[in-house]
Amino acid sequence: MIKEFTCQQCGITFSKKIKPSQNIPKYCSYSCSGTAKRKHYLKTFVCEYCGESFEYLPYAGLLIRKYCSKDCMSKGRSDPTKTYICQYCHKEFVDRVSSERLYCSATCRIKGEIDPSKKAKTHCKVCGKEFQFWTYRHSTCCSKKCASLLSNGVPKPNKRKPENFINRICQFCGNHFKIHKCQLEREGIRQGIYCSVVCRGNAQSLQKRGIGNPNYKGGTIASRGPNWGSQSRKARRRDKLTCQVCGKRGKEDHIKITVHHIFPYREFKDDWETANQLINLISLCYPCHAKVECGKMELSQDRQLAATAWFTSLIKSTVTFSVASE
Repeated sequence: MIKEFTCQQCGITFSKKIKPSQNIPKYCSYSCSGTAKRKHYLKTFVCEYCGESFEYLPYAGLLIRKYCSKDCMSKGRSDPTKTYICQYCHKEFVDRVSSERLYCSATCRIKGEIDPSKKAKTHCKVCGKEFQFWTYRHSTCCSKKCASLLSNGVPKPNKRKPENFINRICQFCGNHFKIHKCQLEREGIRQGIYCSVVCRGNAQSLQKRGIGNPNYKGGTIASRGPNWGSQSRKARRRDKLTCQVCGKRGKEDHIKITVHHIFPYREFKDDWETANQLINLISLCYPCHAKVECGKMELSQDRQLAATAWFTSLIKSTVTFSVASE
């Protein structure tokens, strides 16, 4: 059943279909309903800063409001201000009462607190030039340059105690040098053997050559056989100029692709035809080749198993041939 009603908020007449058991509507829309309810719960407060009255809808978090706006809140919460007179330039400035400032700026404070009577004159210990300084600084030099020259000429604390130093002989060049006792007492650090970093580097370079190097495998081989050039090209072409460990491509990644013997060339005792077979060759980039040679990186399992089976059959055939010939 459709009936006409009058909104209690805006006074507009509106029609609405209602049932006999339904309550009579009071408002024409949700907007009028919310406005009416808001006016019902609104409370009037007086601003503690400006004294004006204002309406506010309290909620569970804030039931009482002291200020009508953010400006009044910031001014009401801050300290009251006061007019001061600078003790150096005698200008007026405004600041908080709690600050109790004496000067209007940092420049005036420095000029007002510095007392000319605290300065004195003396002569520089390096160049002998007379200069003026503040007495609380106890300056002995006229500039930073003279101060650095003076510090370089003063003996260091360690030099004043020669008994703390020990005379040693360099094991590389044979020159005599001094070293402090504390350096010899440190555990795990080899000190007092060489006179300088250069001698230590040259000595370690000689010690790690040949047999002294953990990666030494009997020296280098100048030639890999007459067919090494053609076989290495075939291996690169077979692997499409791609490293078989990291997958980098030579032309696209601008990296050099080398050829590696899965079983070292020296194990074949100058049998270059057998050593340079394609099953024993694999393409690697330069960084991966170095790591594989040192044992820090392994080849792919398929290529390693195929080469191992080939090498095992090769050894068996060699042993069988030698037994038959005897």
